Amino acid sequence: MKQKFLKYSKRAFTEVLRENLLINRLKESNFDLAFSHMYDFCPIGLIYAAKIPTWIWLNSGQIMDITAQYMGVPSPPSYVPPILADFSDRMDFSERLKSFMGHILIPLFQERLLIKPETEFFRKYIDKNFPDLTDIAMSCPLAMVNSNELYNLPRPTLHKIIYIGGLGMKIESVKPLPQKFEEIAKRGKTLAIMTFGSFVNTTAMPKNWKNAFLNSFKKFKEIEFIVKYAGNDLNEQISSNVHLEKWIPQRDLLQNEKTRIFITHGGYNSVQEAIHSSTPMIVIPLFADQFLNARLAEHHGIAYKINKGRVSEEAVTSAIKTVTEDRSYVEKAKRLKKMVTRKPFKGEELLIKWTEFLAEFKSLDNLVPYGTKLNFIQYFSIDVISVIGLTIIIILFIIYKLIMVVLALLKEKFLMKKEKIH
Repeated sequence: MKQKFLKYSKRAFTEVLRENLLINRLKESNFDLAFSHMYDFCPIGLIYAAKIPTWIWLNSGQIMDITAQYMGVPSPPSYVPPILADFSDRMDFSERLKSFMGHILIPLFQERLLIKPETEFFRKYIDKNFPDLTDIAMSCPLAMVNSNELYNLPRPTLHKIIYIGGLGMKIESVKPLPQKFEEIAKRGKTLAIMTFGSFVNTTAMPKNWKNAFLNSFKKFKEIEFIVKYAGNDLNEQISSNVHLEKWIPQRDLLQNEKTRIFITHGGYNSVQEAIHSSTPMIVIPLFADQFLNARLAEHHGIAYKINKGRVSEEAVTSAIKTVTEDRSYVEKAKRLKKMVTRKPFKGEELLIKWTEFLAEFKSLDNLVPYGTKLNFIQYFSIDVISVIGLTIIIILFIIYKLIMVVLALLKEKFLMKKEKIH
């Protein structure tokens, strides 16, 4: 899938640069500032080519590893796992080893497969002296991530990384439930929502998964399960407390006072919506950053994680029992929601103020750490550690030699004394 995506991205990218229409339109528009998504480096090249004075790197979730690297954000692999890894910040030795290798290899692959070819495209179609996209990335004045320090896994950051998580999730924007869902909510003592997002086709779930969920749901008659499911193949199997719907008002349902369980794939937006509604989760991560999202929810004690390779009737039943019977899930979810709600500065405010600030000053060189200019050996002080280590070894060797000389002299003196006695 990744290779197909890269193939089509390169094709679309080539067409954009060959025609030059987009760049000319951007130039003519005289933008003061541009936003670029972190997933790809092509947009930052377009911003540079269009001579837009300044720009902000933006992500719909947490900061991406490659972005952190080029912006100089420290990512100690001992407790900051790669964004695609299924690790928390508390790793055993094998996980720390994988985390270390991931932080080294993933950026290398991205640079080779994505960034270098895109730089060459700009040099071919725009200007043969076009700067390396990594150099443009390192000069990025500001980054905004749709995340929140209060529920991210704790990690080092920089002043130029602005957390704007929770945009548009105000309680005031919640709408009343459509009549159909309102009636379902009234029927049960508790509501449970199950959805795997917009991109996952739940009808394609393995049959054993479908049976696991349906058989488990039958055991909880006091809970009404609203499941986002587009197919009709399960209509004969479902119990009276299960409602299959092609579309559900997810955020509005999560804010309903009866909703106590959210069964989700762990997409970052879904996790944020659950946090903002204080709804405990059962997370079954499927791909990409969902594994890390599940780990951070588990880290805060607001989610029960099921590995996708272990989905069974027993696992689902155990998860539902744990989340409904263990009050700590609800209490921790409520506490986290309260913290997020009362955070001193809201995401909307930070987005507007920092964007206006950057539009005025264009560059923020005083926020760029010198670490972006250091190579691997300098950054991790390997040369310094090597010199100190070598010095210690030399000193120990000298001490060893001196001890051996002293021992030899003492031995010689002892032998001479012995000869005199005899």
